[in-house]
Amino acid sequence: MNKRILIADAVSAVGLSKLKSIGQFEVIDAGHWDRQQLESEIGGFHALIVRSSTQVDQRLLDKATQLEVVIRAGTGVDNIDVDYAKQKNVIVMNTPGTNAQAAAELTIGLMLSLVRMIPQAIGSVEQGLWERKRFVGTQLYQKTLGIIGIGNIGQRVAKIAHGFGMRVLGFDPRETIELLPGVNIERVDLATVQAQSDFISLHAALNPQTQVMIDHTFFAMMKPGAYLINCSRAELVKSVDLVAAIEQGHVAGAAVDVLPQEPPEQGDIFVSHPHILVTPHIGASTKEAQDNVMLQVCEQLQSYFLEGITQHQVM
Repeated sequence: MNKRILIADAVSAVGLSKLKSIGQFEVIDAGHWDRQQLESEIGGFHALIVRSSTQVDQRLLDKATQLEVVIRAGTGVDNIDVDYAKQKNVIVMNTPGTNAQAAAELTIGLMLSLVRMIPQAIGSVEQGLWERKRFVGTQLYQKTLGIIGIGNIGQRVAKIAHGFGMRVLGFDPRETIELLPGVNIERVDLATVQAQSDFISLHAALNPQTQVMIDHTFFAMMKPGAYLINCSRAELVKSVDLVAAIEQGHVAGAAVDVLPQEPPEQGDIFVSHPHILVTPHIGASTKEAQDNVMLQVCEQLQSYFLEGITQHQVM
């Protein structure tokens, strides 16, 4: 019997076509299913592919009686109860690095949008105005970027930032992280990042050590007038403290691609705040990144089911 693969979130057409072309799999695209249908149907599948939207919690895993593997089409697995999956003998894998370049480029784009007020300037012209004097920004050149989390994405951000003539500082909670050849990051402690950075960009994984690590104490130690960019996980930052730091004038502004609740509620303070830019979790949303992610998923499924080899298992 062919292994049955359920894809619970929207994925690239190229990757989906590739997966369906593998003769040994029966592939069901369930991106349009609601939660009730997902829970009622999951029992008949051997593999589950998700992005960040589907919550693979205990309730779903209890109903997944034939499930052998869950693959997160991306890096972060905070929407998957990994510990409970292990108890159910379900292997969890991810696809690290496949969308790193997309996330890094968005990070730089948000930095530019902050200091050059690009969204506001475009909106002004759309309103029929021509306010050149209003939109006097600052340059990235010769500014200092502090990166918290210098893994694959953080290192790519550093390489791009050097192209703008920026000095790059880096801190990572994982002391064993190694820099790739050609990546020039001054490795410093967290206090140095806070005190010297004109921009701080978050790329750390979410875990008990990093959860809400960016709070009022952190902001108080930041260089006055600095900016915060978060294309990692919303849970790294205490939202109310960020808003307070901006309104007090200590932090100049922020740009975030992740929110505590997605989509946000009507009137969310981040969405309406004049000094905070919000994008709808599009860090991995490039055609190239989504194709790469699903091609990696295809390779992992073939390796696991046809060769008995597990790639990128989340421990």
